Amino acid sequence: MRKEYDLAHELGPQNWLDVVAGEAVVLGWFLKDAELTMRGTMLAEGIAKVHFDDDSFFKVEAQALDLVKTIEERKKDQTQVQFLDEICEYDGKNKSLNKWEYSLILSGGGYQIMMLMPEYFDREPPDDGKSRVEEIIWESFKDPAFGELVKVEDSKMMGVQKMDTTDYYTHDKKLVCHKVDFDHECKRKRGQIIIYHINDYAQSITVWTKIRATLGQRK
Repeated sequence: MRKEYDLAHELGPQNWLDVVAGEAVVLGWFLKDAELTMRGTMLAEGIAKVHFDDDSFFKVEAQALDLVKTIEERKKDQTQVQFLDEICEYDGKNKSLNKWEYSLILSGGGYQIMMLMPEYFDREPPDDGKSRVEEIIWESFKDPAFGELVKVEDSKMMGVQKMDTTDYYTHDKKLVCHKVDFDHECKRKRGQIIIYHINDYAQSITVWTKIRATLGQRK
């Protein structure tokens, strides 16, 4: 009983573990990093489920320390990422959670067009203009054709949360498209992120202008 009191007193209701979990979730959503968000959620679940005086609580602390390192690395990456423009819809004062969001990003000297569906409840996310956007993007690639890309798939479980990734590479190992399907609760609520990598400035601006014209001013 004394051990439980000391640990609870030391950690408190707003302890460093909660801070790490919360920061991982927020930073993950900001950077559109599904894995980081899921790791923060898993840590929060561990904090809630494992008692401070449990002998296995050290695993929760180890998980948090490892997450701290990842957060610091992602913060460094964040300084090299600039969100140039965004197309999205708002539900009141907040972004809609069940509408596609589109972002034009400058990262590491290259350009990215990111598509995010925060939440959906069917087998596939609603189209909502997404297929036309992808057509515009692929039409801008003269080489390679989509069918000529090398497809690499992976799947991992993080606690009760599942994340599937699909990457499309050229034969010289240049990443063209990165897709993430993540299961928020291993139930019906899911999310999806698709990132297209475009190194050419003129191509990225031309594509983004066409996307804006197609979708209209969704802000």
